[in-house]
Amino acid sequence: MGLKEKLFPYGTPSLPSFWPFKKNTQSDIATSSAAANSTNYEESKTNEDGDVFDEFAMLADGPLPRPIRIREQQRRRRCLHVLFFIFVLSVIAALVTVFALRRARIPVKETRAPVESRADKTPRSSVSPSISIKPTAIPTLRPTPLPRPTPSPRPTSSPRPTPSPVRITPAPVIVPTSPPTSIAFMRLVDELREILGEDALDFENGDEEEIANKIEAIKTIADLVGPNPTNRNLNSADNTNIGLLFQLLFMFFSTGGASWTDRGGWKEEKDVCGWAGLRCDTSKRVVGLDLKENGLKGKMPRDIRMLSSLEELSVYGNELSGSIPESIGLMTNLTSLKLYKNKINGSIPDTIGTMTHLKELQIHTNFITGRIPYSIGNLNNLESIHLYDNKISGSIPTSIGRLTNLKVLYVEKNYIESSIPEEIGNLALLERFDLFDNIILGSLPTGIGMLSNLKRLWISNATLMGPIPTEIGNMAKLEYLHLEKNFVMGPIPTEIGRLTNLVDLRLHGNQINGEIPVQIGALTNLVWLYMDDNILSGSLPPSLGSLKQLEHLTVNKNQIGGALPDGLGNLSGLTLLHLDSNSFTGTIPSSLGNLEKLRNFQLFENEINGPLPNLSKLTLLESLQLHSNNINGVIPTW
Repeated sequence: MGLKEKLFPYGTPSLPSFWPFKKNTQSDIATSSAAANSTNYEESKTNEDGDVFDEFAMLADGPLPRPIRIREQQRRRRCLHVLFFIFVLSVIAALVTVFALRRARIPVKETRAPVESRADKTPRSSVSPSISIKPTAIPTLRPTPLPRPTPSPRPTSSPRPTPSPVRITPAPVIVPTSPPTSIAFMRLVDELREILGEDALDFENGDEEEIANKIEAIKTIADLVGPNPTNRNLNSADNTNIGLLFQLLFMFFSTGGASWTDRGGWKEEKDVCGWAGLRCDTSKRVVGLDLKENGLKGKMPRDIRMLSSLEELSVYGNELSGSIPESIGLMTNLTSLKLYKNKINGSIPDTIGTMTHLKELQIHTNFITGRIPYSIGNLNNLESIHLYDNKISGSIPTSIGRLTNLKVLYVEKNYIESSIPEEIGNLALLERFDLFDNIILGSLPTGIGMLSNLKRLWISNATLMGPIPTEIGNMAKLEYLHLEKNFVMGPIPTEIGRLTNLVDLRLHGNQINGEIPVQIGALTNLVWLYMDDNILSGSLPPSLGSLKQLEHLTVNKNQIGGALPDGLGNLSGLTLLHLDSNSFTGTIPSSLGNLEKLRNFQLFENEINGPLPNLSKLTLLESLQLHSNNINGVIPTW
């Protein structure tokens, strides 16, 4: 298709008869074309209108002359230059906008108000792009429509009552809450980034809830102390540190502060020393945070570096989740850390080894996994470790032997698979050591005898093997010795008689053999003695009659024989006596009739013969099992 057909798809337009430059003959067209192609083309035109007509005629009937083509190309170049200039300006403006937004680190999201119903005749309000974190329902207030004026009644009819105007209550429009984007807000953001670092206020990474909590914390700081650092008037020295305020308020919003049991003063008072759970020293430094059993829910903040002045942190008995943050190692002044009875997971960070002032570490009853960090041996001021009822695995680090001030070590109910390190004997001040419900490899180390201050040793149900070391007799202050339900073998050492403070001795459910040592009668403070389900043999030593404080005695399911000693009748406080499933012979001593507090007496599956003694004084007896013996005579009544 030629240029003529493109310009005039419906045919060449005809000119009116009065047009002064109208072409009449073919010769005129040829003459005009020859003149246009000549070098004196411009001079051949008689007037300006003729020039326009000549161009029009040439455009309609033939190819464009060279001057016209040049002029057309110049015009197109000018248009392209203008378009290119506009494009460059648009790119520069876009780059400037992106740079400004990245400096603020605040994601911009375009939000729109929901479409209103047709019944609402109020025009929609356009919502400009803003920072949208959590939409907040805010009802839109509109003026109540006024009633129409009542028309005057016609004279021929009675006046009609004025109808009441119909009030249409519009549905509330949800307007998204957006944080301030003013210079004052950005000044606070920049100041916090200088204190906490860029990562602490990263508004691009992380979930929306975390970003929302950060923005709420910054807005609250602006409301409490003002955005200008030189115009703050606070009552405590620490309050001037907006980094501390930010992390306290971020914790408040992250853990559901609005539903705390006690949130008095939080985000309302300038002086944080008046906030519930916070304690300050005489110089107004925040040294204590006690929010135990206060309804905290949500993840633990990852960054708590500004709480480095804390000496006590107690948030147990809540529903905190997440892991213990690495930044906890920066709290070098902390002496007490209590995070137990929450839903904390993850492992114990290695940075915990920098908290050299720590005395109490109580993080039990959580979902903590991983190993006990070797760096825990750096906490030479530590006095108690509570790690029980978690999912901790691995071994007990040998570095624990460096905790020379340790008094309490609770590691039970975990998945530890390890031997007891010999270095445990270095803990000369240790008083309580619980390791039950784990997988302990090997036997008790001989170094355990060096724990001269130990009062409780509880390693039951832990696959412990080997003999009871004779060095156990050096633990003169021992009160509770629990080694039941293991694979302990060998005899009971006679040195056990030196444990005169022993109150509870549980050796049942093992493979202990040999005779019960006579020296056991020296344990005059003993209340509970469990030796059932072993391979004990010989006979009951008469020295058992010296245990006047004894309440429970079980030696059933062994291979003990011989006659029952009369001294058993001296155990006046006895409430439970299990002698069944052995090889006892002879008669039942009449002295057993003096056990007035006895409630449970089992002697079945033995070789007892003869009549029953007078048991009329056993008025509290609830269970008496004597079957599978050779007892005869009349059953007494009582």
